[in-house]
Amino acid sequence: MLKRAETTSSEPPRNFWIDCLVFVLLVALGVMGRHWLIELPNFTPMAAIGVFAGFYFRRLTVALLVPLAAMAIANVWLPIYGSLLIAAVCYAAFFLPVLLPRLLRRAPRLAQAAAYGLLPAVAFYATSNFAEWAAGSMYQRNVAGLIECFTLAIPFFRNNIAGDIFYLALVFGTYAIVQAASVRHARRAYAVVRS
Repeated sequence: MLKRAETTSSEPPRNFWIDCLVFVLLVALGVMGRHWLIELPNFTPMAAIGVFAGFYFRRLTVALLVPLAAMAIANVWLPIYGSLLIAAVCYAAFFLPVLLPRLLRRAPRLAQAAAYGLLPAVAFYATSNFAEWAAGSMYQRNVAGLIECFTLAIPFFRNNIAGDIFYLALVFGTYAIVQAASVRHARRAYAVVRS
């Protein structure tokens, strides 16, 4: 079972440089992931890096900076948003994944996994498409235009869910492997010291 890296008064503080490395790796994954698989729009690691940042970093401000930095850096090479409102909504939508591990800390593991895999995609689909309809120029501002906007976005929504699940498995799976290797290394070192 994955354990959050937390410090109690009896433990030494977690290594600052490891935290910096995790931050940089998450941002790099977010930036590169927004440019990979162009033929699968919205199949990105953005929600996964947000969820993991919320899980891993003790300070909420540091965790929130992960998706913000990844979006800002990736957007240097990507086309700009249709309006400031659309950009603000897209950026803000990636703060929910960061908050989920804190909000669902006491929920059953299965509920956490389902929420991590589905809620970010649902929130992004709802908020970004509503913003596109309200502030963009592609759709009429009436009920028919709103329905058209949400209907045409369904393939992107499917890719979003698939990307979230894939990258969540990748990020948390990597963390579990590293954590298990670290425990094995610590046990070996302890055995050497005791002998």
